[in-house]
Amino acid sequence: MCNKSINKLLKVNKMKRTYLVLLGIGFCLINLQAQNQLTGTIKDGAGDGSPVPYATAALLQPDSTVITGTMANDDGRFVLTNVKEGDYILQVSFIGYEREYRNVNVPAQSDLGDIYLSESINRLDEVVVTGDRPLLVSRADRYIVNVSGNIQSEGRDALDILRRSPGILVDHKGDISVLGKGVVIWIDGRPSQMSGEQLQAFLNSMQASEIDRIEVITNPSSRHDAEGAGGIIDIRTKKGLQYGFRGTATAGYRQGQWSDRENAGINLNWRTRKFILFGNYSAVRSNGWERISQINVMQTPEGEVTFDQNATAVSTTAGLRHTVRTGMDYVINPKNFVGIIINAYHSDGGTSEFTGITNITPVFNGVSYSESDNIQKGNKNGIRLNTNYMSRFATPWHELKIDLDYARFYSDPFQETVNTYFAPNSAIIGISEQFNHINPQTIEVYSAKIDWEQPIMGGFDIETGLKVSQSTTDNDIRYNVFADNVWKPDIGRSNQFVYTEQISAAYFNIGAQIENFSFKLGLRGEYTYSQGDQRTTREVNDTAYFKLFPTFFVNWLASDMHALGVSYSRRISRPDYRTLNPFEVTIDAYSYTVGNPNLTPSFTHNVQLTHTLAQRLMTMISYSNTDDLIILTPIEDAETQRYGTTYLNFGKSQNISAMMNFQSPITKFWKLNLAVQGAYYINTPNETSEDFVNKGGSFMFQLDNDFTITPTLTAEVSGMYISGMRQGYFVMKPLGDFSITLRQMMLKNKFRIPALWGNQDVTNLY
Repeated sequence: MCNKSINKLLKVNKMKRTYLVLLGIGFCLINLQAQNQLTGTIKDGAGDGSPVPYATAALLQPDSTVITGTMANDDGRFVLTNVKEGDYILQVSFIGYEREYRNVNVPAQSDLGDIYLSESINRLDEVVVTGDRPLLVSRADRYIVNVSGNIQSEGRDALDILRRSPGILVDHKGDISVLGKGVVIWIDGRPSQMSGEQLQAFLNSMQASEIDRIEVITNPSSRHDAEGAGGIIDIRTKKGLQYGFRGTATAGYRQGQWSDRENAGINLNWRTRKFILFGNYSAVRSNGWERISQINVMQTPEGEVTFDQNATAVSTTAGLRHTVRTGMDYVINPKNFVGIIINAYHSDGGTSEFTGITNITPVFNGVSYSESDNIQKGNKNGIRLNTNYMSRFATPWHELKIDLDYARFYSDPFQETVNTYFAPNSAIIGISEQFNHINPQTIEVYSAKIDWEQPIMGGFDIETGLKVSQSTTDNDIRYNVFADNVWKPDIGRSNQFVYTEQISAAYFNIGAQIENFSFKLGLRGEYTYSQGDQRTTREVNDTAYFKLFPTFFVNWLASDMHALGVSYSRRISRPDYRTLNPFEVTIDAYSYTVGNPNLTPSFTHNVQLTHTLAQRLMTMISYSNTDDLIILTPIEDAETQRYGTTYLNFGKSQNISAMMNFQSPITKFWKLNLAVQGAYYINTPNETSEDFVNKGGSFMFQLDNDFTITPTLTAEVSGMYISGMRQGYFVMKPLGDFSITLRQMMLKNKFRIPALWGNQDVTNLY
């Protein structure tokens, strides 16, 4: 209609054309704004008033004829667009609740506010849900991997689940990236405050039976912390929705060619109209096996020397990990809620023996090859405590949230090493080098956050908030050397390094939904102060800076078949205590690793385009540009003629990546999910070098097939392949995984037995 009107206006005489065209455009804009929509938020009226995601809202004629319908999003919010004027009946429904009906008049009523659902007379435990959630769901700023109900998740831990999720890469060290960029891990919408060994121990302890879904937030809004070039992975755990007391128990056993794993756990929930109490305990016993191969080339005055290392690590004593997760939500009244969440773990890593041989070509300082024998063991434990308060006000999407967090992590890894050196005739040179070290490490984190959300005139929403946090890491490494048949402290190698980081942040977002368009603009400011205190040498390094991080999102629901989104964000990757600690850790006589206290943070610009077709095909194209990229870099010590690694601000990195996920039922008994990801990256060093070219591509392929054999017997055939890729100066060889899973349901679907067969090649060669 508007196009025809403007075309007619363009045919009038030139003098009046400009005025009439502007008048016509203004009329069209008014007409567009006048088009009617119906919005609301669906909430749990029988419990804590929390949103009910994925509930159905249907608009009916007075004779009950269905006009249109939609599904609520993760926050329980729904929008019905292009609604003609008139009287209707709104029907809201979800499994476990009574249907709710409302008489509405359009346009007199456009915002229905909060719609509360009552508990169903037919208790939820009497309902058997036969529908399956899709493996992957696309949202405006994220995609969601549904874990609960996926039989391939049976018997796996959280790190395994991440490794098998589309777009996520977990390397042999446990470092996690998305679309080729580093991420931070959150638990239930809050930062985990963990990294490195602590994070890996926690994820290894968390079982798939505890996880509901994984949200991969590739371009977080300004409401989220700016840390993490690749965004945020938020692991959402299960919380019982049924009233009364409920519980589940799990147990599993996995056998590999050279490894085994046993797990058991229990999950309990008690819910009333005022309280939600939940708790989970799991234990995992495992034996591991790892093979490592790497080649290092060192430049010497006599020419190049090649060090070819091959090593194997085998568990001699099984590791045992315990995880506890418990919490409570209390409904003060329908608009005010408080809660507490506790996550704790203890990991006895067992004992591993690491044996390796390094061949040296040509002979270097009379040494043809060396043998290394290591014994590694140690414990890790941690606790995270969160208290939270939320208040909802009279208007929808008007709420206040307060979070207070405390976390403490401790580890005491121990390693004993014996290095023996051989001449070309295999004769032992000198006396074997023998030393050990223990590295007690304590991390404490405090944070407080307040978030405010409020609608304003014209259908706009604003979000604003503040956050302060402080983390302190105390890393105390103590070396001993075996000499004259006794162990003696090695003061020259021992060192204590304390790293403190304080971050103060504020943000503001404004957004709106107009017809089939939605947008959000945001700006976050973060002030960072950090201090590295090397107490052994009394060296202190201070750093302080303030940076701004804008974000921008636009989404367009073109039709029932097509949805398109464009987003931009600026992110930061700060160096942590591991990369900043300037103390040298010796591996053997020829290799070592050392931190760099002069590192500066790296900053990344992310642009992303997402398209969803019929909720079956999701395509994501991303471009990122990073300045001062921090990477692990090989170095040489000319004085001692050794090679090692350190962390440097490499230069600029550009990454172009694309991911496609397709899911569809092929037949009534066969469903398919296909994920393909490709990336191409160009890294340009600060100092140009014609001898070094750091660019290349990689791809990942993952295929999951679900088969319904009988109403109680299901199967899945799954495979994954990740091509070789370059990571900084290093090259990672391909990874592969193949498995077949069967699941038999028994006792009216209250008991299930999964069986898994598979082969996994996760050997990372650098």
